[in-house]
Amino acid sequence: MLYKLQKEREVDFGKLDIDWLARLNAIVSMLEESVITVAILLLVSVVLIIGNTIRLSIISRREEIEVMKLVGATESFIQRPFVYTGIWYGLMGGLVAFIVLAFVVWWMQSALVDISGLYMSDFEIQGLTFSEFVTLMLLASGLGFSGAYWSVHRHIREIEPSLD
Repeated sequence: MLYKLQKEREVDFGKLDIDWLARLNAIVSMLEESVITVAILLLVSVVLIIGNTIRLSIISRREEIEVMKLVGATESFIQRPFVYTGIWYGLMGGLVAFIVLAFVVWWMQSALVDISGLYMSDFEIQGLTFSEFVTLMLLASGLGFSGAYWSVHRHIREIEPSLD
């Protein structure tokens, strides 16, 4: 490739710095790994936050749950509203994430146009496609479901009605 460039009449001198490219690739790889790590930590924190929110809701409705158990409600009947609430929390969080992402793309667009103009490039940042939006919403609702299910499954069983 370097030899081809040197043959061009517009090129006086060509030099390919493989060491610089290797360092650049190492930095890009490190940044990719960092982004993946942060994403995993954020996903786990979403599950834990939704689980804790559902746990607090269960604690505040403890007496109602005890009455439901006394009249013969099954555990799945008691758990269902809490799991649906977790799914809604996940969906709302996914929608907020989409709105924030759209705002960031809009905000960064002018700066990226300026930078890409300096390098004579037409680089452009794009928002989420429809399929990516659907994937985001499914992931968010799945995280809400798993956080709520984990919390409900754990804490509903601990509540037993007392016959005082």
